[in-house]
Amino acid sequence: MDKVTTVHDAHGIRWQVRSVYAPIFLAARTPDPRKLLRNSAGQIIKSSPARIIFATSLTSAEGALPVVTKIYRHPKLGDWIKANIVGSKARHEWGITNAAVERGLSTVSPVAFGERRSFGILRESYLITRQLFNCTTLEEVLFSDDGTLRADARTRREIISLLATLLRRMHDSGIYHRDLHPGNFLVETSPAGERCLYLLDLHRASARRSLRRAQRLRSLAQFNMFASISLSRSERLLFFTRYFGEDRLWQDEKKALLERLESRTRAMRWRLWKGRVQRCLGNNRYFLRLRCGRFRGFAGRSEWRGEMAEFLLSPDSVRDGGRLIKESRSKALWEKEMVIRGERHILFVKHYKQRKGWWGLTYLWRPSKALRSWKGAYALSIRRINSIPAIAALEERLPGRRLGDAYFISYKISGVENLVTIVGELSRDPRSGEGRKDRMIRGLALFLRNIHLLGVCHGDMKATNILVRREGRDGFAFYLSDLDFVRTSLRAPRRYILRNMTQINTSLRDLSLLNLRDRRRFLREYLGPERRKELRALWRSVARRSRRKLRKSNREFFHGAGGGAQ
Repeated sequence: MDKVTTVHDAHGIRWQVRSVYAPIFLAARTPDPRKLLRNSAGQIIKSSPARIIFATSLTSAEGALPVVTKIYRHPKLGDWIKANIVGSKARHEWGITNAAVERGLSTVSPVAFGERRSFGILRESYLITRQLFNCTTLEEVLFSDDGTLRADARTRREIISLLATLLRRMHDSGIYHRDLHPGNFLVETSPAGERCLYLLDLHRASARRSLRRAQRLRSLAQFNMFASISLSRSERLLFFTRYFGEDRLWQDEKKALLERLESRTRAMRWRLWKGRVQRCLGNNRYFLRLRCGRFRGFAGRSEWRGEMAEFLLSPDSVRDGGRLIKESRSKALWEKEMVIRGERHILFVKHYKQRKGWWGLTYLWRPSKALRSWKGAYALSIRRINSIPAIAALEERLPGRRLGDAYFISYKISGVENLVTIVGELSRDPRSGEGRKDRMIRGLALFLRNIHLLGVCHGDMKATNILVRREGRDGFAFYLSDLDFVRTSLRAPRRYILRNMTQINTSLRDLSLLNLRDRRRFLREYLGPERRKELRALWRSVARRSRRKLRKSNREFFHGAGGGAQ
């Protein structure tokens, strides 16, 4: 490694600079990161209260040197105390990045790091690295802006091989990265089409002589947690095969090793989601806290507009120009059109009415159904499960913490119909609808299986709470509604899975819409080929629970004319 030169500048910053870049940091023209930030408008890569990353250039005798600068701050008291006792994040990342370069890993080239102190107390720290060109993050290579896969199968397999090689080299060289996700890898594409991967953000990494097996498995499980969202099972198996290669552990204990990785991945994913879902109940860069009079609530920072403030000032204003869709003793659903910043939007406003008597007491320390819908919507969105797009949730607290009215506001999804309507239309047209109905049943089964695999259950999974939108000629997209019934856990309990199956089965009582063959196909698609042996037991359990549920409500299955459920 190049020698390191220490430079004290006129701005109160003590720099550690690689000797090859030392002439740039001469005392008379040492760069001031704050000034560089002011001069780099439009080149900010990432910004948060704790860290700002921006691209700029340093002036040298040879010309401009393109660099990326990180400014580490300490917005919380705990972070400030830790940085002054243990050391700044810039110092730590500087050491790990230099160690990674020494060990031959593909990462950014470090230029310098500095610390600004006042009377010996750390205020800010800085890290400067060489800027890479013709690069995009792995996340941008794999995904489009709407979250769908962008890269084709051949590109994905090439990137998987490069990732496996890089991670194996990283682990063999003793580098342990605690924050592996697609945003921390850069993909460089040469004019000839060749690709190279670079590892980023080493401030949470550590350098050791060697890694224990448990550390390797934890790192692989963290990568698998994000890969399971975008890559198929066969593609992830290809990654592990390339990573382990001829390793004897992989050859002898392949099945047991994959089970351990999947178990660790589920637990890690659950902890991540459980922490992230709390964001929607705070005031941060993603969400904002609403407060006006007796109403309290939350809204998406990118979705909330000033014109929507009328719901805070007078939530009952939805009745003015709104269309009532349905109403019961406990809630009402309104559709309201609003012009926001010159654009026409159609909103759904769900009004949860005040509960009186004993039921009202149960909500003294319990969130309203509107806030539970809000939390459920975000829990589904971070799992990439289709649902109604939430805008805000408001609840009224009366004296004594009694719950008053509550409102859940969401966008209307264009072109959707409930599952009962779609099934009825496909059943009425047997000539062209039979094949489309089979594809719809398969899509619904895969949608429900994915929900349960991600630890999500819906307390009222009836057919009218599943919305369907046609895509293309024969495609279908499914969405969940009534999100106050959404519950999440590490693994969906079997009793909730059976409850969801029973609810769908009994809500489609008309056997002319879905006959026994269709219902059996649904269960077969839900189980998949690897669990096909469970089909008979699952069929009997759902049938027994369905008969019991219908008997309690004095209903039964019937064979109608195929016109819809009754």
